Amino acid sequence: MTKTTYSEADALKSAAGRLLTNRTRCGLPPVVYHYTSLEVATKILDSHEMWCTNVAFSNDPTEGRYGQDLIDNVCTRDPDLLFAGARKLVREDIDGYSISFSADGDELTQWRSYCSNGRGVAVGVDTEILSQRTSVLFARIEYDQAQQERLIKALLDVFRGRFLSARSSPSRQYRLAYPLTLSFIILRAMLKDPSYHSENEYRLLDALPKPTKRRGMKFEYFSRGEFSVPYFRVDLRASGAADANQPIREVTIGPCLDFNSAVTTLQNTRAFHERAFPINASRVPMRCD
Repeated sequence: MTKTTYSEADALKSAAGRLLTNRTRCGLPPVVYHYTSLEVATKILDSHEMWCTNVAFSNDPTEGRYGQDLIDNVCTRDPDLLFAGARKLVREDIDGYSISFSADGDELTQWRSYCSNGRGVAVGVDTEILSQRTSVLFARIEYDQAQQERLIKALLDVFRGRFLSARSSPSRQYRLAYPLTLSFIILRAMLKDPSYHSENEYRLLDALPKPTKRRGMKFEYFSRGEFSVPYFRVDLRASGAADANQPIREVTIGPCLDFNSAVTTLQNTRAFHERAFPINASRVPMRCD
């Protein structure tokens, strides 16, 4: 009987991570943009931190469910394994967390959806720094259903040989199910309904045990309506890329925000004092009611 070690599970987790992130590097834009309020942007620019938030509380009503349905459909048609144990863990024990960016730094639907109808800013972050992080994966969102199914099958193929060889050892299969579960969670958050393709989204992603089961992870909470939303802080500078200590590349001021006042606020931030970045005005023609 083959003995499973942590190195086997770690090797699978690393291989899955490479599969999910290497596709992002093809045609990677130099900068991606996080749309938010001016108040939140100043906190980001002072701390170089963003909040990685539980995706279950996303504004997208199909968040998670769309990707999970696709994963389930592909798994139930898999010729070798149903991966039922890993899919059960996905639903019960593990949560996905993300920070969202767009490749478009001046896009109408983004201003409407995430910046109080144009009264916000888009913080531009260097993608090379994001893509060379040592934790929290940087990935491009996939909107094409055929490509989505191919990606799910490719992920299953990473684990297939090890799972088949572990059929006689339930304990080994259980240990292998954990890195597959983490990969499922991250992949699920990379798959979105095609109707959202205009967002041209990229994400920093992580998968973690639910807060009640996690030890040693510092979760914080903010209120969104009646919900208490868990998140953890991500230092944008935690990267192996050159110049990682200065990840901010530019900021675009929304079409319905007073430009001169916003410029003054942004120029008083720590990031701007460390290295001045361009501050642009939105060119989107937008009614500012």
